[in-house]
Amino acid sequence: MKTYLLSLFLLGTALCASAQNKLSDLYTLEPGDHYPQNMPYVQQWITRTLQPIFVRNLQSSDNARSATKFLSFNLAGSSASALMLPNTGGLRLLSGPGQIKVQYSQELLNYKPFDITSFDYQYQSYFLLARDVLRITTDQMIANTMNFFIETDGTKKDKYDLFIDHVNKQMKVKMPYSTIKQVHALAAVVEKQFPKKTAEVIYSTYIQGKNDNETSQRLQQFYNITGFFQNAVAERLDDMMSPKLQFRQDAVQTLEIPLKILTIPGLKDSLANFRVETAKTVLNYHERHLEITFTGKLRQQVLIVSPKVMDRDVKTGKFIWVKPSHLVTEKVDFKELQLVVSENGTSLSGSTPEGYVYQLFELPRMP
Repeated sequence: MKTYLLSLFLLGTALCASAQNKLSDLYTLEPGDHYPQNMPYVQQWITRTLQPIFVRNLQSSDNARSATKFLSFNLAGSSASALMLPNTGGLRLLSGPGQIKVQYSQELLNYKPFDITSFDYQYQSYFLLARDVLRITTDQMIANTMNFFIETDGTKKDKYDLFIDHVNKQMKVKMPYSTIKQVHALAAVVEKQFPKKTAEVIYSTYIQGKNDNETSQRLQQFYNITGFFQNAVAERLDDMMSPKLQFRQDAVQTLEIPLKILTIPGLKDSLANFRVETAKTVLNYHERHLEITFTGKLRQQVLIVSPKVMDRDVKTGKFIWVKPSHLVTEKVDFKELQLVVSENGTSLSGSTPEGYVYQLFELPRMP
């Protein structure tokens, strides 16, 4: 079974079965719950790609929270079997006939309703979202704060009173000490002063640091109570809110790559073909781009026309694309190709079995 590229584009849409549908009519990419306002070029790219494609025998189902959807359909017409990808220098996805099965998922919806347009990607928002995902109560949040962020250090005051002291100082209020030394009683004191805002108070007092790095470390420390966040909290939540779709099809798929990108030694007029075994597609809301990652194998080794290699910037420590210090004349094979469509344009990179990564092209966005 092969993963089909178009899985990327059905972003939580209301579908209806009919004899034949235009694929671009079966989804909604207008700004709203499922699509942010700050990704217009990605929206344009998706719409332009799907415009000529028709499907038939469409069926769909989803779960109660719409976190997972299942679709199946057949492509109709010849245009879908040779899909030209816009602003890629001529990349085409070739596909044979057969039923296509699609699985759409957005993990975060399993835990709570979510409107992408209201999320600001600030650390406080991640802190509150993680609370909702883990379903942590106010009492549990205060108890966790006392366990991980308050030390008595030999003072005469206990952690209950120190919590009140810290909050009073940070929030510039004068809450009284709790006469009952229990977490629930302490929570009642805080809730009386800050109705339904205890989590925000804890964030301001104990999580927000002097810089992003300090805040991120404290955020991670707070949620170490569970193994749910094995990776960084913000990174994990970004992944949960990003829609992912997979299409599966029996027919063989091939990504046809133009001569201006790759050439085959000894066959100057032949196009390079990447046989697609699997594909992973993600709409990354935070980074504002679309990722299409193909895994498979080239039919023949190739030469890269204008390569760049990934290297670490010594000043920032971040990975960047740079021109190689010497001409790349060796034939290469790729085990993975990744197409990225961002608000700045499109790019294609390839990873070799030996672990090298090359950028094959980068094109600015179309007007």
